[in-house]
Amino acid sequence: MNNQKINIEILDRFINNRCSPEELKLVISWFRNPGSEEELKHRVKEDWKDVYKSEKRTTIDFERLLDKIHHRLNIIAHDYLIAGKSEGTKRTEFISRLYNRFSKIAAIILIPFFLVSLWYFAHDDRIFPEDVKTIYSEVYSTYGSKTKLELPDGSTVWLNDGSTLKFPQKFSRKTRTVFLTGEAYFDILKKPDKSFIVKTSEVNIRVLGTTFDVMAYPEDNTIETTVETGKVILEKPAAKSRVIKIAELEPNQRAVFYKKTGKLYTNIVNTEKYTSWRKGKLILRDDPMNNVVRKLKRWYNVDIELLDPELADYTYSATIIDETLFQVLDYLKIITPIEYTCSKREKMPDGTLTKQKIKITIRPGFQEK
Repeated sequence: MNNQKINIEILDRFINNRCSPEELKLVISWFRNPGSEEELKHRVKEDWKDVYKSEKRTTIDFERLLDKIHHRLNIIAHDYLIAGKSEGTKRTEFISRLYNRFSKIAAIILIPFFLVSLWYFAHDDRIFPEDVKTIYSEVYSTYGSKTKLELPDGSTVWLNDGSTLKFPQKFSRKTRTVFLTGEAYFDILKKPDKSFIVKTSEVNIRVLGTTFDVMAYPEDNTIETTVETGKVILEKPAAKSRVIKIAELEPNQRAVFYKKTGKLYTNIVNTEKYTSWRKGKLILRDDPMNNVVRKLKRWYNVDIELLDPELADYTYSATIIDETLFQVLDYLKIITPIEYTCSKREKMPDGTLTKQKIKITIRPGFQEK
């Protein structure tokens, strides 16, 4: 097998998507065979020359080349997935992940490079160990912004300010598990045989198909879950990989879990207040000043400090859409006796600016009647 002869005509048909299933299996065996290395390299070099000579223009049509690579990768991934489920299964999963990576690179990608990569990864155990670990993607939404993304199963997620979602590039057969830091709104496709799990620092949220919001910022004392549609189960991780069911939520229910005490409270709510942020609206309804400050800090990416403890007694109701930070602060001044000052942003050595710092105090001379 080490001296297996490579059929140039079959390799050409593979490159141009004209090979049969049997020929495809043969080509794959060449990629896996260490004895084919030198001949493959030679053939790749010749293909590079052909591509270079056929390109009359001064620039390369990357879209055409990328489309061609996409097509070949799809065929390989598909045929590998159909192939047996014994030793080749792990390599199948790797080729699928290789496709995902290549398909997202809109740069100088040519067929010869792909052939070398496929051969190299197909048989090098240093890069492709037997026990393949799950490959994760991580999306971060900066403060002052919202991020919408689609998960591998087609579900949709909106990330709020300063939030991170970590998820596998391919979900397992039994569950769909993601890891959340911050706040996210989930619209999960229903799959009765595969539950969806959101893991936070203290609580897991398990669903089958539903829309719900989870707020789990590390600096907050609580983890909040609000259900819009469907059913949600809250679980607390326990010893020996066990989980304990602590609540089951129906639509329009909200649960607040307190990290320090482990206590959980549920109530009926208008979910719009807790989910409208993904549509660009920040809704306040009888929110205490501490909550208002916490939300404004993330919404506008600023630092806000309350200098007078008495301010915590005030509550506010408002809907913020396109208003600037200072328009909101001026509104607060009208309805409550406060004053605010803001510091000038300073330029850092790396060229970035520090956060705007706001200090809020009770209006001088104000005495509550």
